[in-house]
This record gives sequence, C-alpha cells and structure tokens, in this order.
Amino acid sequence: MKKFLSLILCLTIAIGAGSLAACGGNSKDSGYGNSQDTGSEATIYTVTFKQYNQPDVVKTVEEGEALTDIPTPVERTGYTVTWKTVDLTNITKNITVEAIETPNTYTITYDADGGKVATPTQTVTYDQECVLATPEKEDYLFQGWTHNGNAVVSGEKWTIAENATLVATWKDNRPTYVVSFVDGTSVIELSVKKGESVAAEDVPAFVGHAGHTARWDITDYTNIQADMTVTAIYEPIVYTVTYDADGFAIDGTTVELTFGETCTALDMSLEMDTHNFIGWEYNGVTYTNSSKWNVAENVTLTAKWAEKEQVVITFTDTDGSLITKAGYAGEALENVPVPSAKIGYNVDTEHWYVDEACTTVATFDSLQATATVYAKATPKNYTVQYDANGGALESNSQEVTFNATYTLATPTHEKTYMRFDGWFDADNNKIAQSGTWTKDGGVSLTAKWTDTRAVYTISFVQPQQPTKTVEVRAGESVSAEQVPTPVAKIGYVISWNMDGIDLTNVQGDITVNVKETAKTYVVKLTSDENGTVTQTELTVTYNAHYDLSKLASSKTGYKLDRWERDGVAVATTGTWTLDETNVELKAIHTEKVFTVYLHVNGGNELTQTVYTIKFGDTYTLPKPTRTSTDDDIYTFTSWRIGSANGLTVATSGVWSYDSAEEEIHLYAKWKNASWTNNY
Repeated sequence: MKKFLSLILCLTIAIGAGSLAACGGNSKDSGYGNSQDTGSEATIYTVTFKQYNQPDVVKTVEEGEALTDIPTPVERTGYTVTWKTVDLTNITKNITVEAIETPNTYTITYDADGGKVATPTQTVTYDQECVLATPEKEDYLFQGWTHNGNAVVSGEKWTIAENATLVATWKDNRPTYVVSFVDGTSVIELSVKKGESVAAEDVPAFVGHAGHTARWDITDYTNIQADMTVTAIYEPIVYTVTYDADGFAIDGTTVELTFGETCTALDMSLEMDTHNFIGWEYNGVTYTNSSKWNVAENVTLTAKWAEKEQVVITFTDTDGSLITKAGYAGEALENVPVPSAKIGYNVDTEHWYVDEACTTVATFDSLQATATVYAKATPKNYTVQYDANGGALESNSQEVTFNATYTLATPTHEKTYMRFDGWFDADNNKIAQSGTWTKDGGVSLTAKWTDTRAVYTISFVQPQQPTKTVEVRAGESVSAEQVPTPVAKIGYVISWNMDGIDLTNVQGDITVNVKETAKTYVVKLTSDENGTVTQTELTVTYNAHYDLSKLASSKTGYKLDRWERDGVAVATTGTWTLDETNVELKAIHTEKVFTVYLHVNGGNELTQTVYTIKFGDTYTLPKPTRTSTDDDIYTFTSWRIGSANGLTVATSGVWSYDSAEEEIHLYAKWKNASWTNNY
C-alpha cells in the first residue's frame, strides 16, 4: 500500500512540474528554483543567507547538488558571527540559512595603581551589563576606572571589543604630618604628606657645641607615617693627649680623653722616692684621673711633682718585739706587718692600735706623723664539757680563761660504793682538779669512778666447748646481752638450764650447764598413683627410731617398694637424722611378680615347672597328662592354688590373682572317668 501511495505522489509532482513548465517558468532564469523543464534541464533551488541589518545573499544550486560557495557573514563588532548549521549537501528544496551572532567574552585586568582589588581579573560579555570591582587604597578615595584614558562606568553595558586593562584613578586623601627637628631650645617644624619624605636639603643645620660632634637621632625621613620628633644628639669628641713625663717610660706616649668626661685614662702611677706625683698640667691647670677634660684640642700634658715628708711607724708585736717601717706623709704605708699569732689568745690580725689598751685603731692609708702602734691579743675563753659518767653535777659545762686560774667541778654519785677518781680527757689524760689553764682549747672531760664491790664469776658450761664466763659485781644482775649463746648442735634445741638458777642480785660464783632437747619434725606423707598412705603426716624425733612400713597400702597387684624424698630412697625404718623442716616422703609401689610352681599331682613330668608372671600380664600354663590304666582313666581339669582343692586358676588368660606371698604353688586337678570323685 505504501509503495502505491508513493507512486501516486511522484506522478502528481511530475504532472505539477510539467504544468509549470508549460506556463513558461524557468528556475535558472528567475532565480527562485521552483520550476522544472519537461525536457532535460535540472531543477534549480535557492539558498538564502539572512543576517540582521544586512542584505540577503542568495545562492542557486541544482537539485541534488551541494552548495560549496558559502558566503562569509559580515563581521559585527563585539560579536562572533556564524551561519546556523544546515545540511547544504544534496539540496532538494529552497533553504534559508540564518546568521547567529554570539557576543564575545573578554578579560578585564585591574591595575589598582597602588591599591588593592579583591579579584585581579574579571570576565565580561560584550554588550551586556558589567559591574566592575571596587578597589581600596589607604588614604585615597576611588574615583573610577579608565581604559586608554577613557572612563569606564560600572553597571553599564560592556562596549570594548578586546581584552582590556582598567586603571584605577584616585583622589589623594592623605593626612599631613609634622616633622620637628629639636636642637636644644631650637625647634624647626616641617609639614609632610603621609608616605612622602623630607628632602635632604630641608634638614636643618645644627646649633653646635664645643668639643662635640652632632647628629640627628633619626636619619630616615622617608615614607613618613606619623608626626615625628628628631632630636639633635651631641657626642663628645675624643682627643689625643701626649705625655711629657720627665723621662719616665710613658714619656712621649699618648692617651685618648673624651671631652666633658672624667680623665680616668690618665696614668697616675708615676712615682719618685722623694716626691709625690700631683698630676698632669696644661696651660696652668692640673688634671688627675678624677678631673673633667675640657680642652677642645689635642695637647701635651706635663708631669707635676711635690717633695715628700718622711714618717716612721714602730709596730709593737704580741710578744713585745718591735718592727720599724718608714713612709712618706700623705701616702699609704706599704707592707704593713701582720700581728703574730699567740697561743691561747685571739689576735686581731686586721688592725694595729694607737694606744696600749688597744681601744683606737691605727690607719696607714695616709701617714701624718711618726708614731708607735700596738698589736691586740685577748686571752681566749674555753668551755669545759662534763660527762659525769653516772654521777651528778650542778652544771654540765664550765668556762675557763687561758692563762687564768681554774677549779674543776666535783661530781657526786648516788651509789655510795662508787669512788670518784678524777676528770680525764679524750686521750685518757687526767686533768688537774685546779691550777692555771694552759690548754689552747676547750675539752670534754669524763668522770672516772671505781666500783668498790666484790666481783663474782658466772660460768656457762657446754660439753666439748670452751667454758664462757661473765663477771658481775655483788648485787648486780647478768643482762640478757651478757648471756652467751650456746653452740648449736644438729638436731637439737640448745639452751642453758636455768632450773633453780637466778642471775639477778648475784651474791656469789654461779655455774650454768647447757640443756640439749632433741627436735621433733612433722613429715608429710604422700603416695604415687599405685597406692595410698594410711596417714598424711608423721611426727619424728631427731636421733630416735621411726617406722614407715605400715603407713602405706598398695593397689591390687602392687606392693610397697620404697619411700623416696625428691627421688632419693629413704630407709623404711631406722634412726631419724635429718635436721630439716618441710620434709615430704613419697611411697613408691611396684607391680608384684609371682613365681608360680607347678605340681603335676601324679601326672607325667612337665618340661617346665616354674613360671614368672607379673600381675596383669597374659600367661599360658601347660596342660599336664597322666598315664591311664585299664581301671583308671585320668583327665586334667584345672590348676588349683595351694592344693588340688584350692582356688581354680585358668590355664591361660590375664593374671589377676593377688597374694601377699609372691610364691604361688599350683596343683593339677584330675578327673578319674572310672570314679565318681575327682582329685
């Protein structure tokens, strides 16, 4: 059906085309391409290019052909102009192509001219409203942006058809500061805009002071940011002074002195035996190292002298000897002697005194006249410390003075039998009770007493050991510390036998004998897994008999083999000689091994009649035979323990019979087929 409709449509178009041709239409001539020659001419179509505000451009092309001669659109400032995309290949109809005009985008670069802008660049679109950035600059008011000298207004349409650099314009709003130059009482003020500088030629000259160089305390006057005060600083000049020293070593040398400052650098060390050096003279003025330098030039100083007056000082030493020293008036005495030490005296080694009573100190830093001076020596006071050693005193110390008389204290004793024998020092030297004190120092004295009571001996006796003795006075007691420790003996507790003996208030000689008590021990009893113990503890006594034989029982088929301690066998019975606590003994059990003897009980002799069988082992016993007669026919029935009528034992199996005796006698049991009884 679709093919049929298509055929009718084609015929209709062909007929329409033929009618147009008959009316004289020609697309190539007319330029409209809407007619077709009924002959061999091709159909012509038009392609019209339309652009705003520009004349249309019309191109013709034969049906089925492609348009290659595409015109270039007319440029428009600030826009990119292109033709709308249309397929111009295989043209089969008239086509209109519209121009597309796209506004361009451009980049603005901001030049803030010393200010700051949040974003250094900005993208804008041509012919569209553009809001420009607002810069900031301290102390300036923003006036707007310019491009090549022309103002560019924010918020208006962008009409510059290129990337552009906008330059900020500003109005100076900086404050004015005052720079004050202060030179003593002179003050010169200069007005300067913030950020500007004071020109070198505008800096004022100094007022000036003799002997000084001048400078301003601030030298940087650029980029002024506040009011500034600049003060003139005057620094003293250092001058070179030459010595004229009358031939001394420093003659002709120089020293530097600072104007207005103390002349501490001046050498005041010049000396002569007969003259005093006064100082250095210039132009009638004498300078010393305490003078202020006030000469504003380099000069030569001359040494100045004055004749000395001799003074003699006589020193009276602690032993009365005399020492003579000479010096000059107004000068210090050199090599002042030191007062000599004196045994038993405190000597003032720092001073000499102008009077014999030594009340006024003599000085030698500036001698005035010939004089005699004295050393001061004061006898020492010492403390005697008493140790009454059991006695009593009113005071435990006493003051004595060197080279003065003394009397020592006499102690008393509450025990009337104690006799005082005198005072003794640390070296056991006896010190006289009275006399002149000649010891250079204090001492500690101990009283010595003699006990007049009788002495008794306490003897401590231990066999095979030396006898130890303690001596005590009549009526005294033997302390616990005095009682000797008896010599230890293995397995015994050793002590002194104090029965009936009292060591207090001793009134005669006493003998104390030793007491030996055998130790007892609690032994812990355990067993291996093949038995048990009848009790878990056993109390034993050192060197006494003990018996372990009945303290363990065995499992069936086992017997007690031995007792062990830490894997070492211990005798089951004996005398206990182990002097240790926490002893543990372990019962060790072993499997019983039975010796089985076979008795054929009338039967024929067996090849083997003795067997060794361990409890629990598998065994096999022979079955004996017995010779039969016509009247007696015997059959072996079993082995019996102890007799033919004893407990039956299987010929083979696992041995489970347990007996205290490990020798087992088995007897053959026979059955006589001809009898009713067996044996």
